Amino acid sequence: MDDERSVTLVAAWPGMGDVARLAGIQLVRSLDMEPWLDLVPDDHFEPASIHVAQGRSWSSTPRSGFFRW
Repeated sequence: MDDERSVTLVAAWPGMGDVARLAGIQLVRSLDMEPWLDLVPDDHFEPASIHVAQGRSWSSTPRSGFFRW
């Protein structure tokens, strides 16, 4: 592609050892990338666990988002 506005997408998912996710975080930090779009995962994931403390409960879902540079 000769277009100056060519796009490259890098995806990093957690897996065994969390290596890809950690590499993605390092890439975002080292290139000083900015958040661009957060995806709401509520309709796509069920909570893996529910936390309870001091009479309150909450769950955590994976964070999914796009960063741009």
